[in-house]
Amino acid sequence: MEMKQRRSAMNILVVEDSRTQAEFIRQILDTAGYNVILAGNGAEAIKQVETARPDIVLTDILMPGIDGYELCRRIKQQNPDLPVIMVTVLFDPADVLKGLAAGADSFIVKPPNPEHVCSQIEAVMRGREMAGATEDAEELEIPFNGSTYTIKAGKLQIVNTLLSTYTIAVAKNADLHKVQSQLRSLNSQLRRALDEISLSNENLAEENLTRRRAEKALAEASRKLQLMASITRHDLLNQLSVLWGHLDLALALRDT
Repeated sequence: MEMKQRRSAMNILVVEDSRTQAEFIRQILDTAGYNVILAGNGAEAIKQVETARPDIVLTDILMPGIDGYELCRRIKQQNPDLPVIMVTVLFDPADVLKGLAAGADSFIVKPPNPEHVCSQIEAVMRGREMAGATEDAEELEIPFNGSTYTIKAGKLQIVNTLLSTYTIAVAKNADLHKVQSQLRSLNSQLRRALDEISLSNENLAEENLTRRRAEKALAEASRKLQLMASITRHDLLNQLSVLWGHLDLALALRDT
């Protein structure tokens, strides 16, 4: 009950240019008991931050105009204590470092998992309560892949962000194992199907060979039958000729 009351008192601003994705995230948060405010782009989100005073912001990264990184920077400049969670299809070290440099508190990867979304929100808010607004932010310069990222964040914020990315990596690894298992199963099914097709082809080839042999035997039998019929007819004609000869001779003897 206490968690439900706490969630019902929280206003979450969801920034997403895709209406389908926005509604999907809104449904997750509504089901969990949060109050949801929607913004379709970065400019609208900045206005909502000023007027609606949300408790936390969930923003997409890839958006036209003001993208998620720039939106996060602007929010942190005006409201450094307002938590920002980035929701994105991207996930590599550069994305994490860009998010940290912009001041992001956590990450959620699309398609969002309801349990993961709620756990990240709870973790970020719990971290804010533990650290308080007076946590000293340290400025770090991190070189990576030819670029240098300047990160200014509290230790707990960095830890929360890294933990969220680790959780995502574990989930993706589990998904990869699941896909590999499915591929192995499909491969096994394909092999069985190929074996059945091969066996069917072998049976068909054997049937065709048997049919050809039967047709050949039938043709040979027909030829022999025709030959026998021809021979029999010839013999009958000869015998009839002999009989006719004897009959003619008998008639001639009778008349004399």
